Amino acid sequence: PLYGPQEARDLTTAFNIMQACIARHVEGRTRMLAAISHDLNTPITELRLQMELLDDGPERDDMLESLDELRAMVRETLNFVRGDAVQEATVEISLTALIDDLAKRYATMGTPMGWRGASEITCRCRPLALKRALTNLIDNALKHAGDATVSLFKAPDGVIHLEVLDHGPGIEPAWLTQVFEPFVQLSQTGTDHP
Repeated sequence: PLYGPQEARDLTTAFNIMQACIARHVEGRTRMLAAISHDLNTPITELRLQMELLDDGPERDDMLESLDELRAMVRETLNFVRGDAVQEATVEISLTALIDDLAKRYATMGTPMGWRGASEITCRCRPLALKRALTNLIDNALKHAGDATVSLFKAPDGVIHLEVLDHGPGIEPAWLTQVFEPFVQLSQTGTDHP
């Protein structure tokens, strides 16, 4: 039983009801995402098994790599939503090779991206997370501006500069703080406000 002034008891009751409602909502969303994850993993596994039957070659290897990345992204997203996200390990990679790979994939899909930069730059990073971020930026540039160019260079002070450039209108100032939050998407026109 609750004690104290009626207003305080009413407020406490309302708060407890709201808290239980939010907990049910989060639990339902987590169950739904688990089901979606399962539903996505089944066809990914089937496609992977079918691709493994294909003759060896660079196209097959690229498709298998894409499926493995897709599976990892599904798992990572589900873990994030559940609250038990495990951060990808940082490893030394060739940024040049990563961007070359992305450029080849976009060209294969018929949406070439520009790419300019140094001959070889390496860094320690989370490769899947970086590839995902770059892919999101390139996709957005191609979709909303019609072009995308990745620029990579190392400044004299050793700082690596990796930029995705386009000729679009840019992000409205009102959105600049929100765009770095997980799962935030801006409108098609870019005119909506948070």
